[in-house]
Amino acid sequence: MPNDPDRDRRLAARPRESPRTVQPVEALVAEFMGSEAMRRMRRMKAISAALHEVLTPAQIAKIHPQALKEDVLTIAVDDGVLLSELRNHRQAALLAALARHRTGAARIVWRTSSAHAQRR
Repeated sequence: MPNDPDRDRRLAARPRESPRTVQPVEALVAEFMGSEAMRRMRRMKAISAALHEVLTPAQIAKIHPQALKEDVLTIAVDDGVLLSELRNHRQAALLAALARHRTGAARIVWRTSSAHAQRR
């Protein structure tokens, strides 16, 4: 939900004993559906669908999409061998799937997962 400093000030200025006003659920849902958080959730859902289209369930269990900033998708991988395979043999197929699902990702940055590094 976007920050609304005026709303926050109004709520903070009320005595604590007074009841809060009720806001219609429809208005709150409509506000959330148009929010940046919802757009990010939709993009990550499209990214997940693209990954499921190209990768096996065992591979998906070892990868973690981290961020999508501008047109760069960052993916952390738990397994170094899998990271090498994805980078060298599956990257073109992943980029094509990401384009088909209209994620906005044009490049992939691969990282070794910090969880994997901690297990060593």
